[in-house]
Amino acid sequence: MWAAMLASAPYMAVAISRRTSRARPIPSRDDDYLRSVAAQAYWFFADMATRDTQWLPPDHFQEEPASKRHARGLGLSPTNLGMYLLSLSAARELGLTTIA
Repeated sequence: MWAAMLASAPYMAVAISRRTSRARPIPSRDDDYLRSVAAQAYWFFADMATRDTQWLPPDHFQEEPASKRHARGLGLSPTNLGMYLLSLSAARELGLTTIA
């Protein structure tokens, strides 16, 4: 069973990677919303990943209560790092930032 699954994996990868001709453009209302979400994610990480945090997003951010608002620790979360890199890439593609 496992051998059959492993043997068929490359063929499945090729099959699901093919482009379809049924792709539809995103409606402008949805496009505006998705651009807004991407911009918010980018600006969150741009505000949080600073020279003080060695350009790494913090592992924990406490916003409430306001008297204890802080970013704690320099723990490196693979998820946060991945989201940070994706937000940078999306911001570049959307024209929110430049490489320089």
